[in-house]
Amino acid sequence: MQENATLLITFYRNGIYIPAFLAGYYLFSNESVMEKIKNAVLLLGICAAVSGIFYIVRCYGMAYTDKDVLSRWDLNLYAFFMVLLVLGAGPKWLDFSNNFTNYMGKCCFGIYVLHIPVLLVINYLLAGKELPLTVVYGIELVGGFVVSILLYEVIRRIPVLRYWILGIRKQRNNV
Repeated sequence: MQENATLLITFYRNGIYIPAFLAGYYLFSNESVMEKIKNAVLLLGICAAVSGIFYIVRCYGMAYTDKDVLSRWDLNLYAFFMVLLVLGAGPKWLDFSNNFTNYMGKCCFGIYVLHIPVLLVINYLLAGKELPLTVVYGIELVGGFVVSILLYEVIRRIPVLRYWILGIRKQRNNV
């Protein structure tokens, strides 16, 4: 049974991620395609909500990593509509610039690199604590974001660490 699950997960990941990567590179880099997705964002939101409700009703209580869930067509339909919704909603409603977005644009790679070790430390510190799940997720969300930014700000100022951890040779003055 373990071999079949491993085979499915391997196939599922390659079967989903490779076409998604290629679509992102060849299809979603086309401005006219992205404009059509941006214009259809309300319809995509409705499709995502309907397919999500359908999926939840049919799979509520099942382990989301189980092969019987991962191989479902309704899960993949929901994921497809959600990805398109995010791709359309971002440029439609989040295409603006301010001090915060400019800063995040400059340090997002560092946060991306550092957030997993930060979350692992937070999870380690929270292990064994009897906290409600919403509190745990809240601590992880806020703590992971804040600590990742602080750690990035420290690391980017130390030349050796900046190069070893982030691969950045010279410090940017405007971050």
